[in-house]
Amino acid sequence: MDFDSLLNGRAVSPGVYTIDFPDGWKQGRGLFGGLVIGALVRQAEHHAQAVDRQARSVTAELVGPAQAGPTEIRVRTLRAGNAVSTIAAELIQAGETFAHAVVVFGATRPVDADFSEAMPPEAPAWQSLEPFPPDVPFVPEFAKNFEFRNVGPAPYSAGLEALASGWVRPRTCSRASAAYVVAQADAWWPSFFTRMSAPRPIGTIAFSLQLTGALPEGDAPLFHRGRTTICHAGYATEQRELWTETGKLVSLNQQTIAIIK
Repeated sequence: MDFDSLLNGRAVSPGVYTIDFPDGWKQGRGLFGGLVIGALVRQAEHHAQAVDRQARSVTAELVGPAQAGPTEIRVRTLRAGNAVSTIAAELIQAGETFAHAVVVFGATRPVDADFSEAMPPEAPAWQSLEPFPPDVPFVPEFAKNFEFRNVGPAPYSAGLEALASGWVRPRTCSRASAAYVVAQADAWWPSFFTRMSAPRPIGTIAFSLQLTGALPEGDAPLFHRGRTTICHAGYATEQRELWTETGKLVSLNQQTIAIIK
């Protein structure tokens, strides 16, 4: 199924949507977090009905392992101002909350103050790299729905730096969107895996992402660059970036990741 279509819910009443998550998207005990947060963002977009406003910020917590199957998403407007709308979304299964997000939508402001000090990565063209085969050992179920082209380092290589980089895209996706970027930001393995010598079960518990407005063209992949700044007492803090082929920054993402055991 087309990835973009997976994110679409059905409005059943004002502020209430239903969505039926399919099998094949697990990451550990629950659904892939990028799919869960992406669905929250998509329903928030629909609820906001603000065609003049783009998603600028997403903050989310994954408080439990959501499962495939029938799901309810409840959405409400926290405030809609002259240029900014703030929408809250909550994902519920069997009467229990498993994730929630706040999405901020903002209109373009006529302010002559644009600049970027972010340094684009020096990366090989994605066409020059071989994609990971979908049947690589220890790969979570959801990852088979994405194409990864690793630049390095390799996971579980017992390296000295917690770094990760490479190209990524869904195997099938009809369009790029804010919800698409959310899922892409979460797809790559944690950069601290490069310091480990064997797989460890992990889960993202807090997620914050800023969108710059840039999106890939067509079905082009995005370049992921991640670094873990600290890992302590079973929790890691990781910064992630996504870039277009032309060197435009798409998103900045910070995640708090629990190392389960």
